[in-house]
Amino acid sequence: MEIKIIETGHISARSPYSYHYDRYSDELMESIQKNGILMPVWIMNNGKLLVIDGHRRLMVAKDLGFKNVPAILHTSEKLAQVFLSGIYLNLANSNLSTIEKLKILNISQAIDRNSLYRTVLKIFGFSFISDIKNITSRLLKLPVYFQNYLHSKNISLSHLERILDYPYDEYLSWLKLGIDMPFNFSDFLQNLAKINEICRRDSHTPREIWKILGISAILESNSTPQQKVKKIKKLVDAHRFPTLTRINTDLDKITKSIESETDGRLILSWDKTLEKSDLIFKYYLKDTNDILYLESFLANNRSRERLAEVLKKLNQLS
Repeated sequence: MEIKIIETGHISARSPYSYHYDRYSDELMESIQKNGILMPVWIMNNGKLLVIDGHRRLMVAKDLGFKNVPAILHTSEKLAQVFLSGIYLNLANSNLSTIEKLKILNISQAIDRNSLYRTVLKIFGFSFISDIKNITSRLLKLPVYFQNYLHSKNISLSHLERILDYPYDEYLSWLKLGIDMPFNFSDFLQNLAKINEICRRDSHTPREIWKILGISAILESNSTPQQKVKKIKKLVDAHRFPTLTRINTDLDKITKSIESETDGRLILSWDKTLEKSDLIFKYYLKDTNDILYLESFLANNRSRERLAEVLKKLNQLS
């Protein structure tokens, strides 16, 4: 294959064969800056010069101000073959995310819905997923920024299906919340499931739950992002299990009051699901004075009565 030198300005900035979501790595930038483009860009010439493989190399070259790049020109008759070669090349040199694989699948179908499409299904292990076309279609209807987010989390196909089950327009605010706030991905998925559960139970829409919980006010507050996430998670849980939350709040007030009398020596805890009736009693001993203090604390009738009050509540509930 003949390598030609092509002016970067003549190569189309957009290509229907691009499937990467990341721009390029610092390592690629440094390598091209130092050594130039060692691997030619693959280009299809069908009246326009469209990149088939090497989108990020070309992007770096343009950002560095290169006027020309080495390229191999292909005709449209060999597009399917060349595109497939590019896939193998990317699989050999990098990991493709689930989101990128589905985008490749969609491009493959557009190029050749028979041989190429079936081959790509086998390469990615999608052959036995009957709903794969629908999953791909629904994914690519999402805004690009959300596709980027899902790509950055390198989510599995099963997790993607769970997210796609939530109608984007209805859950828009909650989905954006997961992107804009420092939720870990597991918490993000759990939060969506909890909101869905509340909506089904109370016959509310996700937008109505957003207003009921006052999420906008929390986001506009001066709290740190981490504090906002903590407060939102607590509010969602409280709305999901109102009775459980009320009981735990009452128990927390009583135990905190008991703990305060011991100057931080005593820590009381219990199973917050209220499935167990145990009251966990932790007492920190540093010297013999702490032992004497514990004896005095347990000998105090009021202390024993308050501990008994907590145990009684737990036994009634479990």
